[in-house]
Amino acid sequence: MIVSIRCLVVVWWLLCVFVSSGCTGSQSSHFHILTSPALTVDSQLNRVKNTLKRVGIRRIQLPGYLNRPQIVTRSFDNELTISSSHQWAEPLSESILRVITDQLSRRLPTIHVSSFPWSGSQTQDVEIAVQFLQFEIVDQTTCVMDVKWTLFTVDDSNGISYQETLLLPVDQNGYQQYVAVQSEVLARLSAKIANSLADL
Repeated sequence: MIVSIRCLVVVWWLLCVFVSSGCTGSQSSHFHILTSPALTVDSQLNRVKNTLKRVGIRRIQLPGYLNRPQIVTRSFDNELTISSSHQWAEPLSESILRVITDQLSRRLPTIHVSSFPWSGSQTQDVEIAVQFLQFEIVDQTTCVMDVKWTLFTVDDSNGISYQETLLLPVDQNGYQQYVAVQSEVLARLSAKIANSLADL
C-alpha cells in the first residue's frame, strides 16, 4: 500500500514537471488588427461628381494563402512563413473591408459609403469589387500589395478595372510594425480608389 502511494506521488510529480515545462516552452499568442490612419484635411476629395451619392464596397477577395488567422510573411518569391504566435484578431478580409470603408468615408465626405452586406432596399450608384493578389511583408523590409479593383455602375455591368502595385518600406522588424505599415498601404490604396471614382 505504501509503495502504491509512493508510485502515485512520483507519477503526479512527473506529470506536474511535464505540464510545467510544456507551458513555459510554448509561445504566447499575439493578436493584431489593421487600423485606419488619420487623414489630413486636404486628403478629402472634392472632384467626384455631385450626382454620386452612394458607394458600396463588395466583399474583399484574398488569395488562399492569406485567408487564414495566422499572419503570413514572405521570405523569397516562393517561400512563406505562417506565424502561429502572431494572428489576426478578426478575419483579414473583414479587417481590410473595415479600413477601406472608413478611409473612403472620410475622403469622400459628401458620399455615403457602405460595405457589404447592405440593405436590399439600398441602391448603390457605384459598387466596388476589390481583389488582392498579394498583401504581405517581404524579406522583413517591404510591404508589397498587388491589387485589382473594379467599379460597377448601374449602367455598366462590366465595370471599369484598375490594378496597382504598392510598395512601402518597413523601418523596424517586428509584427507590430508590419501591421502598421500594412495599414498605411491600405490608406494609400483607398486614396487611389477614391481618385478612380472621380473618373466616372
